[in-house]
Amino acid sequence: QVAWTSVDGSKPINVTAVSFHFPSFDAPISPFVSQEKLEALYDDLLRSSYNKNMPPVPRSGGAINVGVGVNFVKLKSFDVVSGTLTLVVHLRLCWRDDRLQFNSQKAFRSSWNSPADRIVLNSNLVWNPDVVFLNEVDGRQFRHDGAPLLLTDNSFLEKTGVNVLWQRPLEIETKCRADLSMFPFDSQSCELRIGSWATSRQYLQLEPQQLYTENNIHTQEFNMTDVEVKKAIVQGNVSLEYFDQVVFSLQFQRFAHYHVIHFILPMLTVTMMAIGTMWMGRDHVGPRVNAGMKMVLAVLTVSFITARQRPPVGVDIWLDKFQTHCFLLTVVSVAEGMMVDFIGDTKWCAYCLSVSVLDRLGRVIVVSAAWVVVEWDFSSVSWELEQRGRQADGVTEESSDLLISFVQGVLYLLAAFAASS
Repeated sequence: QVAWTSVDGSKPINVTAVSFHFPSFDAPISPFVSQEKLEALYDDLLRSSYNKNMPPVPRSGGAINVGVGVNFVKLKSFDVVSGTLTLVVHLRLCWRDDRLQFNSQKAFRSSWNSPADRIVLNSNLVWNPDVVFLNEVDGRQFRHDGAPLLLTDNSFLEKTGVNVLWQRPLEIETKCRADLSMFPFDSQSCELRIGSWATSRQYLQLEPQQLYTENNIHTQEFNMTDVEVKKAIVQGNVSLEYFDQVVFSLQFQRFAHYHVIHFILPMLTVTMMAIGTMWMGRDHVGPRVNAGMKMVLAVLTVSFITARQRPPVGVDIWLDKFQTHCFLLTVVSVAEGMMVDFIGDTKWCAYCLSVSVLDRLGRVIVVSAAWVVVEWDFSSVSWELEQRGRQADGVTEESSDLLISFVQGVLYLLAAFAASS
Protein backbone atom coordinates (compact mmCIF):
# COMPACT_ATOMS: atom_id res chain seq x y z
CA GLN A 1 0.00 0.00 0.00
CA VAL A 2 1.17 3.51 -0.88
CA ALA A 3 -0.29 6.51 0.97
CA TRP A 4 -1.32 9.44 -1.24
CA THR A 5 -2.96 12.67 -0.13
CA SER A 6 -6.00 14.15 -1.79
CA VAL A 7 -5.73 17.38 -3.75
CA ASP A 8 -7.13 19.49 -0.93
CA GLY A 9 -5.02 17.65 1.69
CA SER A 10 -8.06 16.69 3.72
CA LYS A 11 -7.68 12.93 3.78
CA PRO A 12 -5.22 10.25 2.74
CA ILE A 13 -5.92 7.91 -0.09
CA ASN A 14 -4.61 4.34 -0.07
CA VAL A 15 -3.53 3.13 -3.47
CA THR A 16 -2.13 -0.28 -4.20
CA ALA A 17 1.26 0.00 -5.82
CA VAL A 18 1.49 -1.79 -9.17
CA SER A 19 4.78 -2.91 -10.65
CA PHE A 20 5.15 -3.09 -14.43
CA HIS A 21 7.25 -5.77 -16.10
CA PHE A 22 8.39 -5.18 -19.67
CA PRO A 23 8.99 -8.30 -21.77
CA SER A 24 12.51 -8.88 -22.86
CA PHE A 25 13.21 -8.81 -26.58
CA ASP A 26 16.15 -8.11 -28.84
CA ALA A 27 15.78 -4.34 -29.06
CA PRO A 28 18.43 -1.99 -30.50
CA ILE A 29 20.79 -0.65 -27.87
CA SER A 30 20.32 3.06 -27.24
CA PRO A 31 23.39 5.15 -28.08
CA PHE A 32 22.74 7.52 -25.20
CA VAL A 33 25.45 7.25 -22.55
CA SER A 34 24.36 9.89 -20.07
CA GLN A 35 22.20 12.98 -19.79
CA GLU A 36 25.27 15.16 -19.34
CA LYS A 37 26.90 14.00 -22.56
CA LEU A 38 23.68 14.46 -24.55
CA GLU A 39 23.15 17.98 -23.21
CA ALA A 40 26.79 18.84 -23.87
CA LEU A 41 26.40 17.69 -27.50
CA TYR A 42 23.25 19.81 -27.98
CA ASP A 43 24.96 22.82 -26.43
CA ASP A 44 27.93 22.37 -28.74
CA LEU A 45 25.77 22.00 -31.88
CA LEU A 46 23.38 24.85 -31.09
CA ARG A 47 25.97 27.20 -29.67
CA SER A 48 25.33 30.91 -29.69
CA SER A 49 27.36 31.36 -32.87
CA TYR A 50 24.89 29.22 -34.86
CA ASN A 51 22.56 31.48 -36.85
CA LYS A 52 19.52 29.60 -38.09
CA ASN A 53 18.59 32.48 -40.40
CA MET A 54 21.76 31.99 -42.46
CA PRO A 55 22.10 29.10 -44.92
CA PRO A 56 24.98 26.62 -44.56
CA VAL A 57 27.58 27.58 -47.18
CA PRO A 58 29.60 24.58 -48.45
CA ARG A 59 33.29 24.66 -47.53
CA SER A 60 34.21 24.75 -51.19
CA GLY A 61 31.67 27.49 -51.86
CA GLY A 62 28.86 27.42 -54.38
CA ALA A 63 25.17 26.54 -54.14
CA ILE A 64 23.57 24.37 -51.46
CA ASN A 65 22.36 20.97 -52.71
CA VAL A 66 19.04 19.81 -51.28
CA GLY A 67 17.60 16.36 -51.99
CA VAL A 68 13.83 16.27 -52.59
CA GLY A 69 11.62 13.20 -52.33
CA VAL A 70 7.93 12.52 -51.74
CA ASN A 71 6.07 9.70 -50.04
CA PHE A 72 2.50 9.49 -51.35
CA VAL A 73 0.30 8.39 -48.44
CA LYS A 74 -3.32 9.04 -49.42
CA LEU A 75 -5.40 10.48 -52.24
CA LYS A 76 -8.14 12.36 -50.37
CA SER A 77 -10.11 13.94 -53.21
CA PHE A 78 -9.98 15.02 -56.83
CA ASP A 79 -12.51 17.70 -57.77
CA VAL A 80 -12.44 17.75 -61.57
CA VAL A 81 -14.89 20.66 -61.78
CA SER A 82 -12.94 23.10 -59.62
CA GLY A 83 -9.63 21.60 -60.77
CA THR A 84 -8.18 20.83 -57.34
CA LEU A 85 -6.35 17.73 -56.12
CA THR A 86 -5.98 16.97 -52.39
CA LEU A 87 -3.21 14.61 -51.26
CA VAL A 88 -1.58 13.51 -48.03
CA VAL A 89 2.18 13.30 -48.59
CA HIS A 90 5.46 13.22 -46.71
CA LEU A 91 7.87 15.76 -48.16
CA ARG A 92 11.41 14.43 -47.64
CA LEU A 93 14.32 16.89 -47.69
CA CYS A 94 18.00 16.30 -46.96
CA TRP A 95 21.02 18.61 -47.06
CA ARG A 96 24.46 19.23 -45.63
CA ASP A 97 25.09 21.64 -42.79
CA ASP A 98 28.74 21.60 -41.74
CA ARG A 99 27.91 23.65 -38.67
CA LEU A 100 26.04 20.63 -37.26
CA GLN A 101 28.81 18.06 -37.66
CA PHE A 102 29.70 15.87 -34.70
CA ASN A 103 31.83 12.81 -33.95
CA SER A 104 29.56 10.08 -32.66
CA GLN A 105 32.41 8.01 -31.25
CA LYS A 106 33.51 10.93 -29.12
CA ALA A 107 30.01 11.72 -27.88
CA PHE A 108 28.55 8.22 -27.56
CA ARG A 109 31.56 5.90 -27.79
CA SER A 110 30.89 2.47 -29.27
CA SER A 111 27.13 2.48 -28.64
CA TRP A 112 26.45 4.57 -31.77
CA ASN A 113 25.43 2.61 -34.86
CA SER A 114 25.98 5.07 -37.68
CA PRO A 115 23.57 3.69 -40.35
CA ALA A 116 20.62 3.68 -37.95
CA ASP A 117 21.21 6.16 -35.13
CA ARG A 118 20.01 9.75 -35.36
CA ILE A 119 19.64 12.76 -33.13
CA VAL A 120 16.19 14.36 -33.12
CA LEU A 121 16.12 18.16 -33.32
CA ASN A 122 13.32 20.69 -33.37
CA SER A 123 13.24 22.09 -36.90
CA ASN A 124 12.74 25.59 -35.50
CA LEU A 125 16.23 25.52 -34.02
CA VAL A 126 18.21 25.13 -37.25
CA TRP A 127 18.19 26.47 -40.79
CA ASN A 128 15.88 24.70 -43.24
CA PRO A 129 15.30 25.42 -46.94
CA ASP A 130 12.24 27.30 -48.24
CA VAL A 131 11.23 24.33 -50.41
CA VAL A 132 7.47 24.08 -50.89
CA PHE A 133 4.82 22.84 -53.33
CA LEU A 134 4.69 25.73 -55.77
CA ASN A 135 1.25 24.94 -57.23
CA GLU A 136 -0.40 24.54 -53.83
CA VAL A 137 -3.51 26.74 -53.64
CA ASP A 138 -4.23 27.56 -49.99
CA GLY A 139 -0.77 28.26 -48.60
CA ARG A 140 -1.06 25.93 -45.60
CA GLN A 141 2.47 24.62 -46.16
CA PHE A 142 3.90 27.99 -45.08
CA ARG A 143 2.53 27.39 -41.60
CA HIS A 144 5.29 25.63 -39.73
CA ASP A 145 4.14 22.13 -38.86
CA GLY A 146 6.74 21.54 -36.13
CA ALA A 147 7.90 18.28 -37.71
CA PRO A 148 11.25 17.34 -36.11
CA LEU A 149 14.29 16.69 -38.23
CA LEU A 150 17.06 14.13 -37.82
CA LEU A 151 20.76 14.85 -37.48
CA THR A 152 23.37 12.25 -38.45
CA ASP A 153 27.05 11.96 -37.55
CA ASN A 154 30.22 12.56 -39.57
CA SER A 155 30.42 8.95 -40.73
CA PHE A 156 26.99 9.16 -42.38
CA LEU A 157 27.94 12.55 -43.83
CA GLU A 158 31.05 11.12 -45.49
CA LYS A 159 29.08 8.26 -47.07
CA THR A 160 26.03 10.18 -48.30
CA GLY A 161 27.05 13.84 -48.43
CA VAL A 162 24.18 14.95 -46.15
CA ASN A 163 23.75 15.09 -42.39
CA VAL A 164 20.28 16.68 -41.99
CA LEU A 165 17.14 14.65 -42.80
CA TRP A 166 13.69 16.25 -42.65
CA GLN A 167 10.37 14.55 -43.39
CA ARG A 168 7.28 16.77 -43.26
CA PRO A 169 3.74 15.28 -43.20
CA LEU A 170 1.57 17.57 -45.30
CA GLU A 171 -1.95 17.73 -46.65
CA ILE A 172 -1.75 19.68 -49.88
CA GLU A 173 -4.37 21.00 -52.27
CA THR A 174 -2.95 21.71 -55.70
CA LYS A 175 -4.24 22.93 -59.02
CA CYS A 176 -4.97 20.31 -61.68
CA ARG A 177 -6.89 21.07 -64.86
CA ALA A 178 -9.00 18.06 -65.81
CA ASP A 179 -9.72 16.86 -69.35
CA LEU A 180 -13.26 15.43 -69.28
CA SER A 181 -13.69 14.78 -72.99
CA MET A 182 -13.77 10.99 -72.39
CA PHE A 183 -15.92 11.04 -69.21
CA PRO A 184 -16.59 8.54 -67.61
CA PHE A 185 -13.63 6.69 -69.15
CA ASP A 186 -11.29 9.63 -68.65
CA SER A 187 -7.78 9.54 -67.26
CA GLN A 188 -6.20 12.64 -65.75
CA SER A 189 -2.64 13.89 -65.51
CA CYS A 190 -1.61 16.24 -62.69
CA GLU A 191 1.70 17.78 -61.69
CA LEU A 192 3.21 18.51 -58.30
CA ARG A 193 5.87 21.20 -58.62
CA ILE A 194 8.30 21.42 -55.73
CA GLY A 195 10.83 24.21 -55.56
CA SER A 196 12.28 27.06 -53.57
CA TRP A 197 9.90 29.94 -52.99
CA ALA A 198 12.53 32.69 -53.09
CA THR A 199 16.03 31.19 -53.49
CA SER A 200 17.29 30.83 -57.06
CA ARG A 201 19.47 27.96 -58.27
CA GLN A 202 22.47 30.27 -57.98
CA TYR A 203 22.24 29.67 -54.22
CA LEU A 204 20.15 26.47 -53.87
CA GLN A 205 19.93 23.49 -56.21
CA LEU A 206 17.50 20.59 -55.92
CA GLU A 207 18.16 16.92 -56.61
CA PRO A 208 15.24 14.47 -57.08
CA GLN A 209 15.28 11.52 -54.68
CA GLN A 210 13.53 8.18 -54.78
CA LEU A 211 9.76 8.36 -54.34
CA TYR A 212 7.52 6.01 -52.41
CA THR A 213 3.81 5.28 -52.65
CA GLU A 214 1.56 3.42 -50.27
CA ASN A 215 -0.31 0.47 -51.75
CA ASN A 216 -3.46 1.28 -53.73
CA ILE A 217 -3.61 5.08 -53.61
CA HIS A 218 -7.19 5.88 -54.63
CA THR A 219 -10.53 7.46 -53.82
CA GLN A 220 -13.98 6.06 -54.57
CA GLU A 221 -13.75 7.64 -58.01
CA PHE A 222 -10.07 7.72 -59.05
CA ASN A 223 -7.04 5.47 -58.83
CA MET A 224 -3.46 6.72 -59.08
CA THR A 225 -1.84 4.52 -61.71
CA ASP A 226 1.62 6.00 -62.29
CA VAL A 227 4.11 8.56 -60.95
CA GLU A 228 7.06 10.04 -62.85
CA VAL A 229 9.65 12.48 -61.51
CA LYS A 230 11.92 14.86 -63.37
CA LYS A 231 13.94 18.01 -62.75
CA ALA A 232 13.18 21.32 -64.46
CA ILE A 233 14.86 24.72 -64.55
CA VAL A 234 12.44 27.63 -64.92
CA GLN A 235 12.76 31.39 -64.98
CA GLY A 236 11.15 33.43 -62.22
CA ASN A 237 7.96 35.37 -62.91
CA VAL A 238 9.22 38.67 -61.51
CA SER A 239 12.97 38.33 -61.98
CA LEU A 240 15.55 37.13 -64.47
CA GLU A 241 16.81 34.46 -62.08
CA TYR A 242 16.39 30.74 -62.72
CA PHE A 243 15.00 28.29 -60.18
CA ASP A 244 15.23 24.52 -59.80
CA GLN A 245 12.00 22.55 -59.66
CA VAL A 246 11.31 18.87 -59.03
CA VAL A 247 8.18 17.88 -60.96
CA PHE A 248 6.12 14.80 -60.07
CA SER A 249 3.71 13.79 -62.85
CA LEU A 250 0.74 11.84 -61.47
CA GLN A 251 -1.58 9.72 -63.61
CA PHE A 252 -5.15 8.99 -62.48
CA GLN A 253 -7.76 6.66 -63.97
CA ARG A 254 -11.46 7.01 -63.17
CA PHE A 255 -13.39 3.96 -61.95
CA ALA A 256 -16.01 3.78 -64.74
CA HIS A 257 -17.84 0.74 -63.39
CA TYR A 258 -20.53 2.79 -61.60
CA HIS A 259 -21.40 4.80 -64.70
CA VAL A 260 -21.37 1.74 -66.95
CA ILE A 261 -23.76 -0.22 -64.75
CA HIS A 262 -26.21 2.54 -63.87
CA PHE A 263 -26.20 4.84 -66.91
CA ILE A 264 -24.60 3.44 -70.06
CA LEU A 265 -25.93 -0.12 -70.13
CA PRO A 266 -29.57 0.76 -69.21
CA MET A 267 -29.67 3.36 -71.98
CA LEU A 268 -28.07 0.99 -74.48
CA THR A 269 -30.51 -1.77 -73.53
CA VAL A 270 -33.53 0.51 -73.99
CA THR A 271 -32.17 1.58 -77.38
CA MET A 272 -31.84 -2.04 -78.51
CA MET A 273 -35.39 -2.74 -77.34
CA ALA A 274 -36.65 0.26 -79.34
CA ILE A 275 -34.91 -1.07 -82.44
CA GLY A 276 -36.48 -4.47 -81.74
CA THR A 277 -39.97 -2.98 -82.10
CA MET A 278 -39.35 -2.75 -85.86
CA TRP A 279 -39.93 -6.51 -86.04
CA MET A 280 -43.55 -6.09 -84.98
CA GLY A 281 -45.77 -6.62 -88.05
CA ARG A 282 -47.70 -3.94 -89.94
CA ASP A 283 -50.88 -5.32 -88.48
CA HIS A 284 -49.65 -4.09 -85.09
CA VAL A 285 -48.53 -0.61 -86.06
CA GLY A 286 -50.33 1.01 -83.14
CA PRO A 287 -48.68 -1.14 -80.45
CA ARG A 288 -45.41 -0.88 -82.39
CA VAL A 289 -45.38 2.93 -82.34
CA ASN A 290 -46.71 2.99 -78.78
CA ALA A 291 -43.89 0.72 -77.58
CA GLY A 292 -41.34 2.78 -79.49
CA MET A 293 -42.54 6.04 -77.92
CA LYS A 294 -42.24 4.49 -74.47
CA MET A 295 -38.64 3.60 -75.29
CA VAL A 296 -37.99 7.20 -76.36
CA LEU A 297 -39.37 8.41 -73.03
CA ALA A 298 -37.25 5.81 -71.21
CA VAL A 299 -34.10 7.14 -72.91
CA LEU A 300 -35.03 10.69 -71.94
CA THR A 301 -35.69 9.58 -68.36
CA VAL A 302 -32.25 7.98 -68.08
CA SER A 303 -30.72 11.18 -69.47
CA PHE A 304 -32.52 13.29 -66.86
CA ILE A 305 -31.49 10.96 -64.04
CA THR A 306 -27.83 10.97 -65.09
CA ALA A 307 -27.75 14.76 -65.49
CA ARG A 308 -26.76 15.23 -61.84
CA GLN A 309 -23.84 12.84 -62.24
CA ARG A 310 -22.56 14.63 -65.30
CA PRO A 311 -19.79 17.13 -64.51
CA PRO A 312 -21.06 20.68 -65.20
CA VAL A 313 -18.57 21.65 -67.88
CA GLY A 314 -19.13 23.62 -71.06
CA VAL A 315 -17.80 21.05 -73.53
CA ASP A 316 -19.12 17.86 -75.09
CA ILE A 317 -18.04 14.74 -73.24
CA TRP A 318 -18.18 11.10 -74.30
CA LEU A 319 -21.34 10.47 -72.26
CA ASP A 320 -23.14 13.36 -74.03
CA LYS A 321 -22.32 11.90 -77.44
CA PHE A 322 -23.36 8.41 -76.38
CA GLN A 323 -26.72 9.61 -75.02
CA THR A 324 -27.33 11.61 -78.19
CA HIS A 325 -26.62 8.57 -80.37
CA CYS A 326 -28.98 6.40 -78.31
CA PHE A 327 -31.71 9.01 -78.51
CA LEU A 328 -31.36 9.38 -82.29
CA LEU A 329 -31.38 5.59 -82.86
CA THR A 330 -34.52 5.26 -80.73
CA VAL A 331 -36.33 8.08 -82.55
CA VAL A 332 -35.30 6.73 -85.98
CA SER A 333 -36.60 3.25 -85.15
CA VAL A 334 -39.98 4.72 -84.16
CA ALA A 335 -40.05 7.03 -87.19
CA GLU A 336 -39.32 4.05 -89.47
CA GLY A 337 -42.49 2.30 -88.26
CA MET A 338 -44.58 5.43 -88.72
CA MET A 339 -43.18 5.96 -92.24
CA VAL A 340 -43.89 2.37 -93.26
CA ASP A 341 -47.46 2.68 -92.00
CA PHE A 342 -47.91 5.96 -93.89
CA ILE A 343 -46.57 4.51 -97.15
CA GLY A 344 -48.75 1.42 -96.84
CA ASP A 345 -51.94 3.42 -96.31
CA THR A 346 -51.39 6.00 -99.06
CA LYS A 347 -50.05 3.59 -101.71
CA TRP A 348 -47.76 6.42 -102.77
CA CYS A 349 -46.03 4.63 -105.66
CA ALA A 350 -47.47 1.76 -107.63
CA TYR A 351 -44.18 1.01 -109.40
CA CYS A 352 -41.90 1.31 -106.35
CA LEU A 353 -40.81 -1.32 -103.89
CA SER A 354 -43.47 -2.98 -101.80
CA VAL A 355 -44.10 -1.89 -98.25
CA SER A 356 -42.72 -5.15 -96.84
CA VAL A 357 -39.48 -4.69 -98.79
CA LEU A 358 -39.18 -1.10 -97.60
CA ASP A 359 -39.76 -2.27 -94.03
CA ARG A 360 -37.00 -4.85 -94.31
CA LEU A 361 -34.69 -2.29 -95.89
CA GLY A 362 -35.42 0.12 -93.03
CA ARG A 363 -34.54 -2.55 -90.48
CA VAL A 364 -31.23 -3.25 -92.18
CA ILE A 365 -30.36 0.46 -92.32
CA VAL A 366 -31.27 1.16 -88.68
CA VAL A 367 -29.54 -1.96 -87.31
CA SER A 368 -26.45 -1.25 -89.41
CA ALA A 369 -26.38 2.34 -88.16
CA ALA A 370 -26.76 1.12 -84.57
CA TRP A 371 -23.92 -1.35 -85.09
CA VAL A 372 -21.61 1.32 -86.47
CA VAL A 373 -22.49 3.90 -83.82
CA VAL A 374 -22.09 1.55 -80.84
CA GLU A 375 -18.84 0.12 -82.14
CA TRP A 376 -17.55 3.63 -82.85
CA ASP A 377 -18.41 4.88 -79.38
CA PHE A 378 -16.69 2.05 -77.54
CA SER A 379 -13.79 1.84 -80.01
CA SER A 380 -13.05 5.51 -79.31
CA VAL A 381 -12.68 4.62 -75.63
CA SER A 382 -10.25 1.79 -76.38
CA TRP A 383 -8.29 3.96 -78.79
CA GLU A 384 -8.03 6.81 -76.29
CA LEU A 385 -6.81 4.47 -73.55
CA GLU A 386 -4.21 2.94 -75.87
CA GLN A 387 -3.00 6.41 -76.84
CA ARG A 388 -2.46 7.17 -73.17
CA GLY A 389 -0.69 3.87 -72.57
CA ARG A 390 -3.48 2.15 -70.64
CA GLN A 391 -5.43 -1.03 -71.12
CA ALA A 392 -9.18 -0.98 -71.70
CA ASP A 393 -9.53 -4.22 -69.69
CA GLY A 394 -8.95 -2.36 -66.44
CA VAL A 395 -11.76 0.15 -66.97
CA THR A 396 -14.75 -2.11 -66.24
CA GLU A 397 -15.47 -4.95 -63.82
CA GLU A 398 -16.79 -8.46 -64.48
CA SER A 399 -20.44 -7.45 -64.14
CA SER A 400 -19.94 -4.65 -66.67
CA ASP A 401 -18.21 -6.98 -69.10
CA LEU A 402 -21.05 -9.51 -68.76
CA LEU A 403 -23.76 -6.94 -69.53
CA ILE A 404 -21.78 -5.47 -72.42
CA SER A 405 -21.45 -8.96 -73.91
CA PHE A 406 -25.23 -9.45 -73.53
CA VAL A 407 -26.02 -6.18 -75.32
CA GLN A 408 -23.58 -7.04 -78.10
CA GLY A 409 -25.29 -10.41 -78.43
CA VAL A 410 -28.67 -8.72 -78.82
CA LEU A 411 -27.19 -6.45 -81.47
CA TYR A 412 -25.76 -9.44 -83.35
CA LEU A 413 -29.16 -11.14 -83.21
CA LEU A 414 -30.99 -8.10 -84.56
CA ALA A 415 -28.46 -7.79 -87.36
CA ALA A 416 -28.97 -11.46 -88.28
CA PHE A 417 -32.77 -11.04 -88.28
CA ALA A 418 -32.49 -7.91 -90.40
CA ALA A 419 -30.32 -9.69 -92.97
CA SER A 420 -32.49 -12.82 -93.17
CA SER A 421 -35.97 -11.25 -93.06
